[in-house]
Amino acid sequence: MADRALEVSGIVEVSSGLARIAEAFPAMAAVALNEVAEETRLDSMERTPVEYGVLKASAQVHPADAQTLAAQISYGTEYAVYVHERTELRH
Repeated sequence: MADRALEVSGIVEVSSGLARIAEAFPAMAAVALNEVAEETRLDSMERTPVEYGVLKASAQVHPADAQTLAAQISYGTEYAVYVHERTELRH
């Protein structure tokens, strides 16, 4: 395959370029998205407050597939949203 370069500057151009790549190579885009989601999950776990470790241990990635190209990262405790939204508190 020939080398191709995609030069962009600015968020609109980056977003547009990524959309074109994802449209052309959806399976590869899903793999890349899942890798970024996993890295983000690990980073968020480092920032998760720990008293007993339940919240941190509940972090998970719901992976993207080639059709949806949408990955999700979630924490599976009833109090996760409280910890996330109450930024004024010292967790």
